[in-house]
Amino acid sequence: MVKHLLLKIAILWALATPVYADKEADVTYIVEQTITIAHVEQVLSDQKRAVMFEAVRRLGRIGIDISEPEPFFDLLFSEFSEELVIAMRTQKAAFYRSHFSASELRDIARFYASPTGQKLAAESAFLLKQAVVHARLATQEAANHAPHRLAIKLRDENILLENNPGLTQAFIEAFE
Repeated sequence: MVKHLLLKIAILWALATPVYADKEADVTYIVEQTITIAHVEQVLSDQKRAVMFEAVRRLGRIGIDISEPEPFFDLLFSEFSEELVIAMRTQKAAFYRSHFSASELRDIARFYASPTGQKLAAESAFLLKQAVVHARLATQEAANHAPHRLAIKLRDENILLENNPGLTQAFIEAFE
């Protein structure tokens, strides 16, 4: 009984796991899992209306009136998304080919074939959007703290800005 169950599990695992023919097949599988039209459209969705209104405004300035901008821009974004996916997959495939061995690519492809890999791939657009938000917040925080740290370093190490003690002191007082 246990032997039959294990055999069934092994067969199901083999059927659920993609075939890893070679390095190129693995690269193709990975980029197809990680870069999809749905991902691109999800990332671009927040910008779509702003782009549409700006384009309509610019076209109007040169005498081009689009009577129904929504369907026009839906079509434009659809075509743009497809082209973007092709370009991104090509670039990402080149990256994978140059940075990973065939064995590593096989491991990555197996990961993306797993339930966890599938979940990660499905959430990648959201993760990208979050990374952009986090990077913006971290940049603002660093910009707020860096001048203070620089002022302390200037004072502690007696560094002059442009050989001007007055300028250096003014900077230190402004940011310390």
